[in-house]
Amino acid sequence: MNKDRVTFLLITLLAIIGMILGFWSPSINTQLVSGITTFLAILVAYVQFCYDKIDKLFVWWNHGWQWFRNPKADWEQVVELQLIRDDEESDEHFIDLFTEQFVATMKKHNYDIIRTDPGGEIVTRFEIRNPGKSTGEIEISEVDDDTYRITITYSTSYSYNQRVKGVEELEKIYQIASRPLTMDESCTRHCVQVRLLFEKGNPFYGYVIRKIAPLKINDFELKFESIENVSVSATNKYLQLDASGFSQLRGVLNDLIVLPNID
Repeated sequence: MNKDRVTFLLITLLAIIGMILGFWSPSINTQLVSGITTFLAILVAYVQFCYDKIDKLFVWWNHGWQWFRNPKADWEQVVELQLIRDDEESDEHFIDLFTEQFVATMKKHNYDIIRTDPGGEIVTRFEIRNPGKSTGEIEISEVDDDTYRITITYSTSYSYNQRVKGVEELEKIYQIASRPLTMDESCTRHCVQVRLLFEKGNPFYGYVIRKIAPLKINDFELKFESIENVSVSATNKYLQLDASGFSQLRGVLNDLIVLPNID
């Protein structure tokens, strides 16, 4: 049932209540009942108009509604680090040293970590588990001579009210993974990607989708860059955020609104 129909039914109901009160209770001031009914009808129409036309009111209302509903989402998060080594130590020595320090630090923070590659390869893989909550993988690979890539993939579930917590958890693992990199590396950079998948509702960022007519939509994709310099890709199945840092992601997730299904 769309909003226009709800508004129409609500106004009609108020009018019927006013007529019933006036018919059954002659002692009631019919002029007063009529005035109250008219006022309420105008008030409802005015609120509906503001909701449709004033963006801030729309955002404020939906933030409150989502806080109350607190829908859950599956998170797929990826953070990638790339670094160039300036020293002349061997590749094998670097990977072994990183692995040793990384595993020790992860265990210190109560993460279960298991090495999954057979060893002796250029790519080193780990599986990490945060008991009862999430799973992840870390891959260390050589991109070019003296250039390495460290990719952290982390999957879990969070409710709407915990959406910033997901970024904080990923940042914690990133800090642990980057801690062993105290050697003479240069040109280090990283990028962060978060993909949210919802069972119900479409995880559209902001309120752009509300301006689309209520048609049957089988597929949809919207791409834009937010004011926090985060690349946003929204479809009818997931929301993907790409950023160069964690603080930008927090800003975007704080503004996140999950709207009802458009189909």
